[in-house]
Amino acid sequence: MKCIEIDLNPDTSNLTLEETVELQKNTFHWYPYQRVLYLNDDSGTIFERQCPPNTTAIENFWTFTTREQRLQGWIACHIAISLYLFIVLAFICDKYFLPSVERICEVLKITPDVAASTFMATATTTPEFFNNTISIFIADSDMGLGAVVGSMLFNTLGVAASAAMFTKKPIQIDWWPITRDSILFSINLSILVIFAWDGVIMWWETCILVTLYVDPPMKRERRKSFDLSRIDEVDEEEFKIWEIPRGVGWFDIFWYFFTWPIRFILYYTIPNPITQKKWFAASFVICILWIGIVAYIIFWMVVIIGDTFGIPDAIMGFTLLAFGGCMPEAISAVIVARKGSGQMGVSNALGANNLAVLFSLGLPWFIRTMVDGAGFNDAFIQIYSFGIEFTIMTLILAVACLYATIAIAGYKLRKTVGGFLAIFYIIFATFAILVELEFFLSPSERCP
Repeated sequence: MKCIEIDLNPDTSNLTLEETVELQKNTFHWYPYQRVLYLNDDSGTIFERQCPPNTTAIENFWTFTTREQRLQGWIACHIAISLYLFIVLAFICDKYFLPSVERICEVLKITPDVAASTFMATATTTPEFFNNTISIFIADSDMGLGAVVGSMLFNTLGVAASAAMFTKKPIQIDWWPITRDSILFSINLSILVIFAWDGVIMWWETCILVTLYVDPPMKRERRKSFDLSRIDEVDEEEFKIWEIPRGVGWFDIFWYFFTWPIRFILYYTIPNPITQKKWFAASFVICILWIGIVAYIIFWMVVIIGDTFGIPDAIMGFTLLAFGGCMPEAISAVIVARKGSGQMGVSNALGANNLAVLFSLGLPWFIRTMVDGAGFNDAFIQIYSFGIEFTIMTLILAVACLYATIAIAGYKLRKTVGGFLAIFYIIFATFAILVELEFFLSPSERCP
């Protein structure tokens, strides 16, 4: 607590606007975006009280440097590690995990459309599932919830914006799949808003989410039109780690050396499900272990970054965790859009959002409430984030903006559509961050 002596009437209970402004001018803040309460005691002493950010996860993780050391420059190491591990996670999912799931579907003789709407769609949301699981069982924070919500917002507007802005020519998309997915996603979001409105998720509410995940109408409907775009992108040649690429640009050479440690470790720890098809089950299990380990380290680094700058857990999940986890989806959408298949990127992103609500959020919540005793102890999940229900509600508006923009454009993806969707994404993301920072709410509700 910082005290500043100013001659005031001891009977004054609150500062005037002029006194507050003058005090702010003479007070240095490391974290200017945090709300500050200026109060005075009976002796007339004005003191500053920072509204504490909602950062509880740091209490459950070991920090090998102090906050002062990180502010002096060591935080750059944490940022670099987290960004590099996002690339590791993308390599594991794209090159090993998804192909192993494909082999499982082939062995079980599951048709491609059913595989895409169940196994493959679930596989793409596995990183978010681990983030929320770590958040629930280890960190006891809302960072996992923020990561899933942020991923859903980026998948709704960011992925479609990326695909539209990088198209070579306008792409006509079918109106029915996007209409169906938008309606289903809005229904799931409405259910989530109702459950999260009181700040707790009861055990029976988690049961409803898991039930919808196990056998939802969404899966039965999507089987007819969901394409395995992610499977088609997998290169079926053996990964070569000892041959430097020739006849390529300088960036490809740089990328080869930059990602070489990743490919080296994964090559010798995970059986390649493409060239070693008999080992697909081992690949699947090892991939899950790797995803869990990498997701934990990423979560650990992001928690430290948030604690260093006093950023609430939910915002760190909503921004850094969500953005890093969604980049493979955005890149994939751009690739297929430039090939003239923009429908795949938009449909896959909306389909992943539905599973994010039911699988990435619902299943960890269900497991935790079952561990805590479910109905015997009236178990529940506490949501610490202040105003997350309003952020989830904005996702419904984001879906409406996506559908309205594409519908007005005649169900065509073009660069102007991408520009509008990008603007909408920035607006909704900014609103969500300001809500979490209590910009629209009184700090006294958090700082009584």
